[in-house]
Amino acid sequence: MTLFGLRVSCPRGSRNNSRAGHPAWECCAYFSDRTLATLLVLLVVAPLWGCGAKGPPLAPLVVAPVPVTDLAVRRLGGEVYVGFTLPTQNRDGTEPADLIRVDVYGMTTQPRVRPDRRLDLEEFEEAATLIESIEVRPRETPLAADPAGEAPVDPRPEQGFPVAIAERLTAAILIPVDPWEDERDDEEEDDDETPEKPVIVPLTTPLLPGPLQREYVVVGVSSKGNEVEAATRIAVPLVDPPVPPSAFALTYTEEVINITWELPPGVRAMVQAPATSTPPPPILQSRPIIEWPSASRYDLYEIVEVQDGSTAMPSPLNTMPLTTPAYADRRVEFGIERCYAVSTLDVVGGLDVRSRLSAETCVTFVDIFPPAAPEGLRTIGSDGAVGLTWQPNDEEDLAGYLVLRGVPPGETLQPLTPEPVLENTYRDATAEPGVRYVYAVRAVDMVTPPNVSPLSNREENAAR
Repeated sequence: MTLFGLRVSCPRGSRNNSRAGHPAWECCAYFSDRTLATLLVLLVVAPLWGCGAKGPPLAPLVVAPVPVTDLAVRRLGGEVYVGFTLPTQNRDGTEPADLIRVDVYGMTTQPRVRPDRRLDLEEFEEAATLIESIEVRPRETPLAADPAGEAPVDPRPEQGFPVAIAERLTAAILIPVDPWEDERDDEEEDDDETPEKPVIVPLTTPLLPGPLQREYVVVGVSSKGNEVEAATRIAVPLVDPPVPPSAFALTYTEEVINITWELPPGVRAMVQAPATSTPPPPILQSRPIIEWPSASRYDLYEIVEVQDGSTAMPSPLNTMPLTTPAYADRRVEFGIERCYAVSTLDVVGGLDVRSRLSAETCVTFVDIFPPAAPEGLRTIGSDGAVGLTWQPNDEEDLAGYLVLRGVPPGETLQPLTPEPVLENTYRDATAEPGVRYVYAVRAVDMVTPPNVSPLSNREENAAR
């Protein structure tokens, strides 16, 4: 019989000794009531004993940094810049990140029309070239001073800092690799084993592989050797770059820097200007048979020297590529120098390819702009003096006002104040009673020598 899920066998002849009317308690004759009670308790308690039993070993907790999320790759002529920010956190949200170095890989391929499957990280590292390994200084490690006590001796970048490298496109880099070759060979062997079928030749021209491109990926490495790939892989085309602009012009006012350049030779110009009518004329729906090259665009860069000799990631001032050869920079700061360069941008195979930077054009901003002429000059004659008042100027570099006076007719205005007055009022106590004078005011700034505004309106009055 079965008792609480346990199979119990009784000797022959013992069934007659069972308790009549209680089939659930049917048992062998030598099972006493106490034995059955004990068995019942064991069956109830036994599952609880297994709660503390040791289960299979758990996988060790893997602490790894978060992946790089701001990877940027930009080709300028014969150089490719790879820039990103070093992570500061681990995947579990703890800080600082367990990050000892970051490896930068590059791989040159000639993609097929139908994209091959994405390589996993191990396959990518095996086929790619290790461009550079960047050691990372832990955040809790203090910087030690050199023997002279002038500068830190640890050159490693710290977590949270932006870093960049530059790769020169040499002839060896332009040789593509085919990491999927073995897979295609295996597929061809499998096809050889299958029965031959009639081949239908398409009437269209077969598509050719795309242009050479170089794909980049950055990999963070923890102290335990755990690797974390960046969130994205970015590729740049390896076709011949366009020509950069040559002639460059800079003009500026107090508020804006106007930068213009001439179109480079062979530039892709727009075939048709955008429609200006509202609404635009109807356009027939069509689909091009081939991809037509888009018009060339431009990126404007400010050239900044890096003091420590490290590589800086070139970032254009414009947020979107420029469609016209002009840009307005509103960061006018007198007394400093700014240098600019331009790059031509084309699109090849859906990827951006930029020319090298043009020659630098620099300008040092000098304040040659005088304040505006004061407005609203009024005069009031009083006993022994003439009072003046005018509206204040709002220039930030205003140094004050010069008050001028002359005697009509054919007056020649002479300054009454050898030094600028700060207030927008003045009392001429030197006026002779009964003599009519002509007054005017100029504003001056803080430049040395100061820029002087045009004259205000003229007012005539006399003291009593």
